[in-house]
Amino acid sequence: MPIEIFISYRRSDTGGHARYLGKELLQWFDEPHVFFDLASMDLGDVFTQKIDTAVRECSVMLALIGPGWATVEQAGKRRLHDPTDVVRNEIALALQLGKQVVPVLLDSATMPSAADLPDVLAPLALRNAHTQGGRSFEYDEDLQRLVLHLAGIAGVSAPRVRSARQPQGLVAGRDKLPVLCDRSLQDDAAAKTIRAELRSERRRPIVLVLHGRTDEAHHAFVDRLESYSLPRLLKGTVVTPGDRFVRVNDLLPLDGGQGAFDRRLRERIGEALETGLVDDDLALLRQMQQLKLSSLLAVVTWRASEVGGDAMLLLQRVFDYWAQFPAVSTRTLVGCIVCLKYDHPSAGRGWMKRLFGGGDPAEVLRAAIERSVTGFGLDPRVAWCVARELPSVTVADLDRWVLEVARLIGRFSVGEERLQAIIGGAARPMEGVLAELEKLVPQT
Repeated sequence: MPIEIFISYRRSDTGGHARYLGKELLQWFDEPHVFFDLASMDLGDVFTQKIDTAVRECSVMLALIGPGWATVEQAGKRRLHDPTDVVRNEIALALQLGKQVVPVLLDSATMPSAADLPDVLAPLALRNAHTQGGRSFEYDEDLQRLVLHLAGIAGVSAPRVRSARQPQGLVAGRDKLPVLCDRSLQDDAAAKTIRAELRSERRRPIVLVLHGRTDEAHHAFVDRLESYSLPRLLKGTVVTPGDRFVRVNDLLPLDGGQGAFDRRLRERIGEALETGLVDDDLALLRQMQQLKLSSLLAVVTWRASEVGGDAMLLLQRVFDYWAQFPAVSTRTLVGCIVCLKYDHPSAGRGWMKRLFGGGDPAEVLRAAIERSVTGFGLDPRVAWCVARELPSVTVADLDRWVLEVARLIGRFSVGEERLQAIIGGAARPMEGVLAELEKLVPQT
């Protein structure tokens, strides 16, 4: 099999990064396609000949650049200015042959200028560089961007997983594509809150507030949390996977006081768990024990037009319920996901506007959500997290989705033109994208 990706690095500068990056790339590409000197050479190979052959054969070279890459010296002379230096010569040959050379900046390194480089490497300074973050969440996202770029280069195979597998919970249906869109900002917010509680000695109820347009895929994001994000967070903890999410398909009363709200919420949770009437929260915890549930997250949904001018009262009711919830053990995770949907742009006009006294329900809802961040987010009784508003889908979102699905089910790729046709512009609401993407994933 031909070499497609050549990793160029200097051991004293980025040796550790090179090894790790090489292993990560093998999660997407077949081993013979990725050239990493220590792993790709057999005993007895002539080093310089093997390098020369690999550079001539490859489609793209990743030039790993750390903070000392351009200035590292040997015997008082910069190594890049030594005509016998291996790193210098392999990059120079790739440039000479017209190969795609991608500078990869590591450890906050900056791109060297042409003046810092010998003449044979000066064209490298004109290449657009990829920055690879060092923190875990940055590293994963940056690596995905790099793989997507590599997949678009002529001569590089479509990304794949070496051992294709179908993960539990991933079904090619409308409501069960948990990685349908990389809602990374919202995912990071949820992960940060849940991780903090998992490390806490005193476990608090979690409330995650999701908000966005009515035609955005709140349910798809909840499915992502349920079958993809949360299992990763709980892996290796005392909280075990199980049936954690219960949908509360009912408009909870706001006009009957806190007691009426609490009773209806408990009733709906009991119905979802198929355990019948729940008298109080202690009884709910006992039912969780009987069902051997170590975690329980209720999912409730409201539209702005359904809440009207009572948006702040609604959030207050949710907060007060969980703020008074009995103490739970550190082996239990409880809480609520609140999905708040802004109606279509026409909402708040005509009879809606007259009914709510001239105020746009969506604007009232947004204002209440913003107030809750400081009003409830600082209260020690509840882990109150408001995620960024769910945006519409872009081609970049779909690029990440294609890569993630490929990681999960094996060989899978979609052309950029097809993705652009699905979006049909700069962005498109998620609900309109779901049906199109559903057709792309192989049925299993």
